[in-house]
Amino acid sequence: VVGHSIGGFMALEAVKRWQASEKQKRRASRHSRHVSDTCRIFAQMPYMQFDEGSPKQLRLEKVAQRPYIPAAFAQCLGLVPHFLTVRLIRLFDKNVEAESARHVAGQLLSYTVGHNAFSLARDEFKSLRRKEIDWQWLKGEAARLGFVFCPGDHWSPRHLHRATEENLAPKSWVRFEPRQFHGFVTRHDSSHHMAELTRDFLGASSSSTS
Repeated sequence: VVGHSIGGFMALEAVKRWQASEKQKRRASRHSRHVSDTCRIFAQMPYMQFDEGSPKQLRLEKVAQRPYIPAAFAQCLGLVPHFLTVRLIRLFDKNVEAESARHVAGQLLSYTVGHNAFSLARDEFKSLRRKEIDWQWLKGEAARLGFVFCPGDHWSPRHLHRATEENLAPKSWVRFEPRQFHGFVTRHDSSHHMAELTRDFLGASSSSTS
């Protein structure tokens, strides 16, 4: 199971809940181990806890309280000529390749998409403000877990990387990758590099469990 950002948290949480559900069934049927006990989980720059020390998250949380405002802004941007929007996106984020910027300009700048995105962000912030990382469960499953962290990432910050290493390494596969960034999917080279890291994790965890 592979998840990126909030998807990394969701991957871990989904398998944990799946495992708990299957344990209840096995108590009644006396079946042996289930795939939820053995499937591997790879969390790429996981967003696992709201960071009170991050100015960006605090600002985004405020914006997400009224999703209709960023949605209206996205709709207005959609009225700007396509080539200018592409340039604005690339000026705003140097990591975004031209092809990715064209997709954002052509498909994501609408009121509906903007409202949905910030409504989901509002729910994420609300949930993760109350959420404590379940290190006990993670330690019990450490041998099948993989994590990737990168520089300058307020969603998956260095202190989470350090805590993950302290609590889960060396059983878990934990990497800090200076070449990576949170939105790696917007660049071909970074996407290929993440695919290689995923392959390395699967190979390492296969050999450790064989």
